[in-house]
Amino acid sequence: MEANEAQELKEQAEHAEQDKSMRPVAFSMSVLAVMVAVTTVLGHRTHTEAVLDQNKATDQWNFYQAKKIRSNDTQLAADLLSVVTVADKDAQKKIEKSYADHQAKWNDDLKEEQEKAEALEVKVEKAEARVHASTGMSGSRSQSGGLFRRFPCCCFIRA
Repeated sequence: MEANEAQELKEQAEHAEQDKSMRPVAFSMSVLAVMVAVTTVLGHRTHTEAVLDQNKATDQWNFYQAKKIRSNDTQLAADLLSVVTVADKDAQKKIEKSYADHQAKWNDDLKEEQEKAEALEVKVEKAEARVHASTGMSGSRSQSGGLFRRFPCCCFIRA
């Protein structure tokens, strides 16, 4: 700001100080500015919460996928062990039992992880709805970043 502009602002402020008819207008504008600022802050806060929930859901699906891969690897090893001729039958039975026990445990874990991930997806959908409601936007999840949609093969693509 140049010196002459600062001087003009000072003169306008002094002149406005004496003009009492502009006070209600100035007060109304101040109140509206505060309301817009509060709404903006709350909108940003809601959006940040939705993004964090989205990350939690994605992390949970990644955890599910890692366990699913581990389960598939164990199943492949068990299948391979069943077709290969092994000299020590006792060791083979011990390993097969170990694989079967792991497989049973991981199947239970997979169900639990899937339920957690689906619960987080519901939370994300609610958070995204709050963001859309607070910003006045409408649209699908894909417009706002979207969820990952899971397919039976455990691959994830953007919805």
